[in-house]
Amino acid sequence: MTASDAQTLLDRVREALADATPLPPSEIRAESELVGELGLSSLELVMLFGRLEAAFGVRFGEDDLTGIRTVEDVVMLIRRLQR
Repeated sequence: MTASDAQTLLDRVREALADATPLPPSEIRAESELVGELGLSSLELVMLFGRLEAAFGVRFGEDDLTGIRTVEDVVMLIRRLQR
């Protein structure tokens, strides 16, 4: 994956998060915590991961989501599942 592809992936994840939060994509950083900083509830996280599965053509297993805390964690998981 090129740096451009990685940035595009991050941008697409930010867009999905902006749909789930009141924040614009420009305020969502790779280091942003999904629950603590972005304020997502467990139900909102389930809905977000469903949208991300559809958008990226991946399937998240329960084990995959353990330890996911930040936007960058989500991006890295999607990259791994797309290989």
